[in-house]
Parts: sequence; structure tokens; C-alpha cells
Amino acid sequence: MIEFKVGEDEFRAGKLNAIDQLKLARRIGPAMARSASVELITFMRASREPGFVLGIDDVVKVIPSFMRAVEGLSDEDVEVITLTALSAVAKKDRVTQGWAPVVVRTPDGRMTMAFADLDGSTALQIAYRVLGDNLGNFFSGSGSPLNPAGSVPA
Repeated sequence: MIEFKVGEDEFRAGKLNAIDQLKLARRIGPAMARSASVELITFMRASREPGFVLGIDDVVKVIPSFMRAVEGLSDEDVEVITLTALSAVAKKDRVTQGWAPVVVRTPDGRMTMAFADLDGSTALQIAYRVLGDNLGNFFSGSGSPLNPAGSVPA
């Protein structure tokens, strides 16, 4: 489990189950393989370290690389990737100090955002952090499924 802040809000993210990790890797893997940058791979490695803090400098460095990596994805892929990543996240209530899920399921089983005040930029930063924590092993390190040689793209 990782805890982090985005702006003034605190978040806690758990691990996605193995099937959700595989589904996400299948959807985002080809895009990452085509356009991942050194900054993106380095960030994904660092985000798995204990005590990692997501700073504004990190966001400025990696969000453009992340956006290039996902620009060719369909709207459906983006929605599945984002909602699945955010399904592992809870937001801390500033008043009660309790935690509430960022994504909830509707009665018909669809996932939807639980907080109307969570904007796209914040959702992207949170999802990116969850993806780094859950999929980092797929994209970096020797012997990883999507990077068997352990190379970092130039």
C-alpha cells in the first residue's frame, strides 16, 4: 500500500489483483513499448521505492511522456485503464479523517468516479502513480514480461 498527496488531498492506493494488472498491462503495454521515455521508465522504477514522494518536478517531467505513450489509445482503453487504476485508491476526508473509495460501482456494475471535485489532472496523477506501483515490473527491470532485456529506451 502506498500513501501520497496530490495538492492538498491525501490518497492511499492498494495493489490491484493479478488479473487487473494483466488487463492493464495488455491495454497499455503496446503504447508504452512504442513511446516510453527514459523519464517515464525511471519514474516507474522510483515510484516503487518506499518513501517515494510525487513532487511537482516529477509531474512536469513525466506527464508529457505518459501522454505521448497513451495518445493512440481508444477512449474505451483510457476509461478502463483510468477507472481500474483508480479503483485501488481511497481519498482521505479532511474532516472525518476517514477513507473513501475514489471509484465506486453503480447498481448495474459499471465503475464511476465517487468525487465530483476530482478533476482530470488530479485523476491522471493518481492513476499514473497506481500504474507505476502496479505495472512497474512489467516495463522495467531485467526479465520483466514487457522488457525482457531490462533496457531503457533512448
